[in-house]
Amino acid sequence: MNQVPAYRSLNWHDPCITIKCSELGFCYYYSNKNWMTGAIFKYICMVIDSQARNLNRKFLILLDNAPCHNTTASYINLGFLYLPPNTTSYLQPLDASIIQNFKVKYQNYQYTLGTGRYISEKIDNPDNLSKLTQLESMKFILRA
Repeated sequence: MNQVPAYRSLNWHDPCITIKCSELGFCYYYSNKNWMTGAIFKYICMVIDSQARNLNRKFLILLDNAPCHNTTASYINLGFLYLPPNTTSYLQPLDASIIQNFKVKYQNYQYTLGTGRYISEKIDNPDNLSKLTQLESMKFILRA
């Protein structure tokens, strides 16, 4: 995927400008309810399937039973394994130390930014030391 839409409206199908994913290091998708939608999920699956074909690889994706994960589309290099209902917290691999490690790294980046702002005196309100823009936050997520 070469570009990611940047949005001005609540409708994720209505981009106002496009930014290359390579410039950001990640791709961003938006829905007005802050949840994954079936349309976004389907689009991401198409992109992953295309990349998998280019790499001559096959991927298996573990999914919970969220309504947006229901797909009737078939993908050549992409398979899905649905976890049984109400077992996500027991079976999902990321529920253990991976998430905790991610949170520690993310908070470390946030504190480092706040300290830098304090030292350079670029902040007028101490409550704003650790506030992030969405882009800063997404870059921290990428680094963590």
